[in-house]
Amino acid sequence: MTNPKETQVRVYRAADASEGVLDGESVAVLGYGHLGRTAALNLRDSGAKIRIGNRDDEYAKQARAEGFDVVPIAAAASDDVVFVLLPDEVIPRCSAARSPPR
Repeated sequence: MTNPKETQVRVYRAADASEGVLDGESVAVLGYGHLGRTAALNLRDSGAKIRIGNRDDEYAKQARAEGFDVVPIAAAASDDVVFVLLPDEVIPRCSAARSPPR
């Protein structure tokens, strides 16, 4: 970033996305805290089938109460599309549990 002319920011808007792009894809949201809950609810409202990867805690109870399938983080990490919305300090511990790339 020493030369500002080389730095470009690309902004995507709703019109840039193809409708139904997630149809048939398994989508996981890892973590159901403040960011995870918001992302999961928005994705579900957009028609995506979501499952939550979370440890068995109060957040998992809330996700179940709100109609989500909650599974262990390692199980959800193998889905087609994975949103990692975990606290920074937790991510390294979870990386050992993730599945190898397909």
